[in-house]
Amino acid sequence: MFVAVAHHNTGHGEASSPIIVSDSIVSAVDAARRAEELGFQFYQDETGVAVFQLNREHLHDKGAMRITDPPSETNVTVFLRTKRQGEWREEWWNPKAQERFERELQSIPR
Repeated sequence: MFVAVAHHNTGHGEASSPIIVSDSIVSAVDAARRAEELGFQFYQDETGVAVFQLNREHLHDKGAMRITDPPSETNVTVFLRTKRQGEWREEWWNPKAQERFERELQSIPR
């Protein structure tokens, strides 16, 4: 399952809010890319949206969802869209998830 979480500004500080939980990586990445359209605000650098790949009924430790460090073996971040120096940047942290995204995207009828 994929979960897109916005790390955003609220006017009273920063918060983290789930945007979507989906079995589709395409839906999760699309939600990450559309977060501003959904009303989330991103003023500062290092704010943005992370897509995590989680397993049901599995406990994840604190480091599993850390988005400021390079990915580790236990990190479940697959895609990251962050603001850096005022510009949006997208990064794939998991090559297998990126391949799944490409396959799933190609299978969608146009």
